[in-house]
Amino acid sequence: MRAVLGSEVHICTVGEAVSPNLAPILDRRFGVKRVVLIHTPDFLKSAQYLEQVFRNYQISTEYYCIESAFDFELILGALEPLFLSFKGGEKPHINITVGTKLVSLALFELASALDFPVYYVDRSDSVLYLLPREGGKFALQDRVKIKPFLLANGVQVVSTAEPISDPEIRALLDALVERMAYFAPAISKLNYYAYTARNKTLVSKRIEGESSVFDALVARFEATGLLAYRADKLHFRDEAARFFANGGWLETFLFHKIKQLSREVVEVQDNLSGVALEDMGGVKNEIDNMVLCNNNIFLIECKTKKLNKKGLPDGGMTPAIYKLDSLMSTLGGVMGRGMLVSMYELTASDLKRAKREGIVVVSLGDLKSIKRHLKRWLVGR
Repeated sequence: MRAVLGSEVHICTVGEAVSPNLAPILDRRFGVKRVVLIHTPDFLKSAQYLEQVFRNYQISTEYYCIESAFDFELILGALEPLFLSFKGGEKPHINITVGTKLVSLALFELASALDFPVYYVDRSDSVLYLLPREGGKFALQDRVKIKPFLLANGVQVVSTAEPISDPEIRALLDALVERMAYFAPAISKLNYYAYTARNKTLVSKRIEGESSVFDALVARFEATGLLAYRADKLHFRDEAARFFANGGWLETFLFHKIKQLSREVVEVQDNLSGVALEDMGGVKNEIDNMVLCNNNIFLIECKTKKLNKKGLPDGGMTPAIYKLDSLMSTLGGVMGRGMLVSMYELTASDLKRAKREGIVVVSLGDLKSIKRHLKRWLVGR
């Protein structure tokens, strides 16, 4: 490894995948100060997104446009002047991970002729040096955080939510999940009443004829100070408390479990909750939880209620599955991963649809062992 580390210049090809061009450049052991981004006209914007991130790390960027990524002779002819410009000087490191196979072959051929180091970033987030052979293979430093990772994909984080957190709240969450089968119907009702309190007064509609389990659940929430039960109505402390009761508790539960897991699993780099996003075209989106692990993005959508066409609790999970599938591709490319965490068991058709899109489902019976599911999903162990 030490035989090849230390060049200040890296040459990369811009394509659909972002992480293989981002993680090595930000690995301090390389000491990169200058990056040359080879791109076709179609990927100029992607190159510009990468430059925005590199600029924040005091790394300069140069663009090198080639007209074709599918004509080998044209690619060779276009890249040769770039490679010859380094002849006799510092040897740049050539990243052949991203782009078409023909571009990668051309890069390898030119680098081999000039004795430039060549590396590839594999799916385990490790660098494998193809030239020289003694360069070997080693894991990349996980320096990247979620905001620069998304910026490199042309997406900005507009805002995030800081989940409610104190020992009483975490105890409440653990108690709910531990007895989820028992509390599930009452939680659904609480979600509904919290939904009806979406007003300036933060007061729900009148509660009539609910079960003793519902009363016990409300008493638990009341003991934390999140709400008060007066005159047959729920009075919420503030909007954050209403959101928490309206289903935000599951989003908060996941956030804290990921934080706990990050202390055990070093590959977890960053996580955010209640993330509002906007791409460079002005398209907005939201996701309940985001995790960056091994320089890849993992998206989690939480569902404690089902909504019908009127926006009231009811309905299926299809919209959440389609939303996750779209964001996985937009934010993570081929390496993006999605998980749907639901208080309900999904229907057979929803499970089939989620499996088809590569989305992991954790539902009612699995919530108690959520850390085990998260660990397996994030790092495969």
